[in-house]
Amino acid sequence: MAQAARFRRALIAALLLAALGGPGAGFSALPLRAQEGRPPVFGPQEVLPLFFHSLREGDLLLLRDGSVVSGRIPAEAFTLETAEGPRTVAREDVVALVLARPDEEGAEDRLHTWEGERLAGRLQRDLTVEVVLDRRVPLDPARVKAVLLQTDLIDPRRRPNPAVFRQLFGLFSDLLASVTKFDLLVFPNRWVASVALENRGELAFTLESPIFGTFTFGASQIAAVIFGRGENDPDVLMLQNGDRVSGRVTGRSDLSGTVAGFPELAFAFPKDALREELSRIVLKMPVRLFGGGGRPVGPREDD
Repeated sequence: MAQAARFRRALIAALLLAALGGPGAGFSALPLRAQEGRPPVFGPQEVLPLFFHSLREGDLLLLRDGSVVSGRIPAEAFTLETAEGPRTVAREDVVALVLARPDEEGAEDRLHTWEGERLAGRLQRDLTVEVVLDRRVPLDPARVKAVLLQTDLIDPRRRPNPAVFRQLFGLFSDLLASVTKFDLLVFPNRWVASVALENRGELAFTLESPIFGTFTFGASQIAAVIFGRGENDPDVLMLQNGDRVSGRVTGRSDLSGTVAGFPELAFAFPKDALREELSRIVLKMPVRLFGGGGRPVGPREDD
């Protein structure tokens, strides 16, 4: 367990450095335990940048069930009742809010600033969040563990105090852990949502490739579906064994379910409209990709 934790810390630190290096960094670097001659595996190095890009377009809510969802808190400042009295901090100066559990006696909320300051107290409780699917929900500490505020982490003019990453390291770890528990949808505006799919067991996609022909893959074979941005841009299927194939991808069934952590937020996307509704579908990833034990990462010899 200690070795797995060290591996996750080293991996996240490397991914943070890669993501802060510039747009697109981290997508092709850092092969994850890939053995020579084997194709690269879709893993954390592909996923963490998705969260960073989503932070350029909105806030990120980390929920107590381990899921993540994009949203936006329509507030220009945050007020915290501290031991020294009320303290108001402008939104642009705040990196993250960490909410105390309502059933944890004496626990305090925390507000982290870009300068590395960490304030403790009680955050104003009348905040709401505009989340995916054009819904509005209360910022309920019984559901929400923390909020990473919208920012451009790869903007060289906005580099945080190094203390910020030390303070919030656990939240970045939570981002990666979310994809071992839930499937992830990425929307055209780069917002993301961990989801619980109703028909995951029957989920399948058909790929029409000008080179390989037509094939159908079940969810158990797929790591991610990436839809082309333009009408004529190819889609990409990233398979669990490391192969990446391009062509035209269509769903064999509608995609329906709920936003994890918010079962009242239901969605149903028609199979023929998936590329218009979504940018990517990232299917739940094996824990072993994060150093949690099991066989070495990579395709089996008989794949």
